[in-house]
Amino acid sequence: MTTPTIAIIAGASVVPELYAPLQSAFETKGYPTVVTEPPSITTADATTVLVDTDVEYVRLSVLAPLLAEGKDVVLLLHSYGGAYGAAAAQGVSKKERLEKGEKGGVVGIVYAASFVVEPGQNALEALALTDLAGSGVVPGEKPGTLIFTSAAVLWPSLSPEEGAERIAKMKPCSVSAIATATSILYAPYQDPAYEGKIAFIGMEDDRLVTAERKKAYLETSGITLVKNLKGGHGIDLENAEEVADAVVGFVEGFGK
Repeated sequence: MTTPTIAIIAGASVVPELYAPLQSAFETKGYPTVVTEPPSITTADATTVLVDTDVEYVRLSVLAPLLAEGKDVVLLLHSYGGAYGAAAAQGVSKKERLEKGEKGGVVGIVYAASFVVEPGQNALEALALTDLAGSGVVPGEKPGTLIFTSAAVLWPSLSPEEGAERIAKMKPCSVSAIATATSILYAPYQDPAYEGKIAFIGMEDDRLVTAERKKAYLETSGITLVKNLKGGHGIDLENAEEVADAVVGFVEGFGK
């Protein structure tokens, strides 16, 4: 396996700029990265966006250009990225592409502070979040959106001033993308093509993907490659170096 590109599949509302510390950590270790904004935070009419829209975006705008160059790819799924990024992995594993005589492919998947979505679930169902109170998420001014207002939910170690600066950079996220019923009936952890190629990184201070949620995800998915790290939900900043180290460790194992 050649050195793969780490495709960071962003969480809801998180813009690429906020992943800069994590990208830097990977690139100093020799791993190229890509991260982009999905339609759920860029489309003018947020009410028209479904999770399927974000899935198709990853397949066509993130994976397709990399695979066209024959590159190996690791999907690093953050938060809501575990819904749309995981679904985008269908049919593009390195194993399947090799069988078709094609170069490159997805060589592994790492869920990090991420929802592990079951077939047919939407993101909020996967998070078991029926009441937004206390989640730091409120309806956005833009119709059909939600927005984070509490930096402490994402980055508990930041000062109020630092947290406010980062929150201000986030974008409203489509409600219909994360909360409506979905027709996606695929989960990579059920796919033999990814057997032994899926890992999970839990953050010990995560206020969204709680210890209870992590336990449920691992029991449901059967994922056994697991690393727990200090830090909150915002892997884009807190413990970026340790997250990158953990991902690289998993990637090296995927290649064996």
